Amino acid sequence: MKTTIVWILAIALCLSVFALAGCSSSEPAETEAPTETETPIETGEPSGPISGGWNVSTDPASPVIPDEAKAAFDAATAGLMGVGYEPIGYLGSQVVAGTNYGFICRATTITGTPETKLCVMKVFRNLEGESEVLDIRDISIADYTTESDPDFAPALAGGWSIPSDLESAELPENVQKAFDTAFADFSGVGYHPIAYLGSQLVAGSNYAVLCNAIQVAPEQPSALAVVVIYADLEGSASVRSIAGFDFP
Repeated sequence: MKTTIVWILAIALCLSVFALAGCSSSEPAETEAPTETETPIETGEPSGPISGGWNVSTDPASPVIPDEAKAAFDAATAGLMGVGYEPIGYLGSQVVAGTNYGFICRATTITGTPETKLCVMKVFRNLEGESEVLDIRDISIADYTTESDPDFAPALAGGWSIPSDLESAELPENVQKAFDTAFADFSGVGYHPIAYLGSQLVAGSNYAVLCNAIQVAPEQPSALAVVVIYADLEGSASVRSIAGFDFP
């Protein structure tokens, strides 16, 4: 009898254990999903060449056009028809995806009655060495004269003559002499010739010269200017006009 009771209690105990085990089973605990980490997008400057400002030639010792600039000019203008362009002054360069070059040129019409004028030309040479003309802008000397002297009235005098027989960018001997005389006692800014633009007959002669104006103070930037020199019949010379030359 006792044995039977023991077995009944054992069976009951087992059934209760199974029942408790069933009741205590629950859904697995939810775990928080790992936060997705965002990878920041890196931004930076383009890897190619970036356009910069124009570097004006500041070498006062020589107005000669650099070989690489002259080569780009010759290649770019080789196919132009109707007008012949000759660089008489080098204005500067600009690094882009390649290089831009600036020139002041004497332009002469080839067809019909030859006519000579001045212009500013920009030439682009790419990284493969190919060149093309970007822009041609006609200029007039009269636009760069100012009546800084009360006795100087360029608009009332004769027209400006553009030299057609210069073989280099250097000033003719008589113009260089007048230029040196006029600036002998000048101070504050150094004016260095880049190109001889032309002459004007008055009671003597006016000479127009494109110059690089270099400040004595090194922190001041250089600039381009058209200087008009007056040379009288007695051999004296003076500065009659200085006007800024915008480029590009």
